[in-house]
Amino acid sequence: MNIRPENCDHLLLGRSLVHTLSPQIHSQLFSITGKAGTYGICECERDELTNVYKTLRTLVGYNVTIPYKLDIIPFLDKLDETAEVCGAVNCVANTPDGAVGYNTDITGFEQSLKMNGISLSGKVLLLGFGGAGRMMAAAALRAGAQLTVADINVPDINELCLRLYKSAQACTIDSIKGEYDLCINATPVGMYPKVKNCPIPDDVIAGCGAFFDAIYNPEKTVLIQKAEAQGKKCVGGMEMLVIQAVQSHRLWYGAQFTDEQITQVIKNTREILKRG
Repeated sequence: MNIRPENCDHLLLGRSLVHTLSPQIHSQLFSITGKAGTYGICECERDELTNVYKTLRTLVGYNVTIPYKLDIIPFLDKLDETAEVCGAVNCVANTPDGAVGYNTDITGFEQSLKMNGISLSGKVLLLGFGGAGRMMAAAALRAGAQLTVADINVPDINELCLRLYKSAQACTIDSIKGEYDLCINATPVGMYPKVKNCPIPDDVIAGCGAFFDAIYNPEKTVLIQKAEAQGKKCVGGMEMLVIQAVQSHRLWYGAQFTDEQITQVIKNTREILKRG
C-alpha cells in the first residue's frame, strides 16, 4: 500500500497511478469552491484492499479507478442508484450513515457525448466489460442503443452480458463484425505508457461512424488518431474525467460549479497533460 500524501482527506484508489491527472483536477475544484481539501492517491494490490479500507473509511470521500471499481462494492454500506444501474463504483462518500457508493462516470460520459454532438441511440460497439465498460453499457442501453459488447478477458462473456443487459449482444474483440454508429473504448489499450497500442484493427475502425475513447492520457490515442485520419468524429476521455470529478465534489460537500468553470478546468488540465 502506498498513500501519498499520507494526510490527504480525499484520494484516488487504484493500481499503477503514475499517469493520473486526478490530483491536479481536484486541486483546481477545491480552489474554485474555496473548500479546504487535499487529494492524494492510494496504490495497492488486490490482496491489500481489506487493510486499505480501514484508511479509506476515515476519509471524507474518495474515487476508485482500474482495477477496483467492482472490488470495492462488498466493502460499502449502500449503493446509490447510479452504482446499481452501472454495476460499478467510482466514487464513495463516507457519511454518518455509512459508506455510500456512486457512479459519477456515467454523468461524465453522457455529458461528454452530448457536448460533442454524439448520439448513444444507434448501433453501438463497446470494447471492454470492466467497471467502465459496464457503466457505458448501462448508459447506451438506457439511451435505446443496439449494443454489442466485445472483450477478451471476461469468462463466458455472452452469458454475463445477457444476464446483466438483456438486450445486448456479445463477442470477442477478435471476432467483431458489421458496422456501427459509435465505437466506445472502455479498455486500457493505448493508455500511457503503452501508447502505441490499439484495441481494434483498421478494418473495424473503418466500419464505425464515431468514436469515444475513455483514455485521457495520451489525449489522442492511436485509436483516435487512426479514426480521425479516416474522417471520423472522435472524443477522448478528458471531458468525462473532469465532469465525473465535478460530480464527486457535488456529492462530497454539495459544491456548485458553472459551465464556464468546468470548461476552464478541462482547458487547464489539457495544458497540464501537454506539459507532461
